[in-house]
Amino acid sequence: MRNVFLNPSDKGTDLVLSNNNLTYTSKNTEKCNVRANISRKIGKYYWEVTCDNTSYAMVGVSTGEFNVQSRYAGSTSTSWAYYCETGRVYNNSVNKVYGSQIRNNDVLGVLLDLNNKTLSFSKNGIMLGIAFEGLPNTYLFPTIGQGSSTYSTILTVNFGSTPFKYPIPEGYQPYNNSMFIEMNNINIYKSIYVNKNYKIPYKISNIQDKQEQLQHSNILEMPEGKMFNISLSELKKYSEFKINGLIVE
Repeated sequence: MRNVFLNPSDKGTDLVLSNNNLTYTSKNTEKCNVRANISRKIGKYYWEVTCDNTSYAMVGVSTGEFNVQSRYAGSTSTSWAYYCETGRVYNNSVNKVYGSQIRNNDVLGVLLDLNNKTLSFSKNGIMLGIAFEGLPNTYLFPTIGQGSSTYSTILTVNFGSTPFKYPIPEGYQPYNNSMFIEMNNINIYKSIYVNKNYKIPYKISNIQDKQEQLQHSNILEMPEGKMFNISLSELKKYSEFKINGLIVE
């Protein structure tokens, strides 16, 4: 399992990360965005954000194109967020009534359904319904921003490395999970090393004979239904190895 955390290399300048990059402390500025270190394109994921003080945070997701040095998450077409001060949800600076205020010790649950392209939230274990539909078919990152230029925010994120405060909604998995054991009735396997050549066969059931490799941004990808063998030394050349968007480690 690969740990997920708020990425200190992908954040605005006016915030501090602590607690193994899971606690977020902002200054009184809107340019306090940060993305997680891992994005997803497929699957249904859950994580929790606990408010450690009066929160003016924007909590949601963004694409890799969202500028973390820009205004708050939710102010662009590439970011979607829940404003903890009012409970309204924002995308492209357009907002609508949705939930309620998140205060000290409240837990905001985030439910990202990348199969159906929706984003939902819960408050203290109570489901609030779908906030956004029609999310783009691209990789999305958990994202936190600051919605006020007057007040600061402290909050802590749990992507699933420790037990959640509330039960995971049915059909979802912790965002920290690095891969599905089963996805759409297609089982994914990873073998042990073989002999001294350290050949690592990765396979998916319903295997087709054709082998396909796609290289993009130092990421090696393999679509579903393919067989792929790669040596350990070759695998290390890539920052990530993914099966249809699912990171394999």
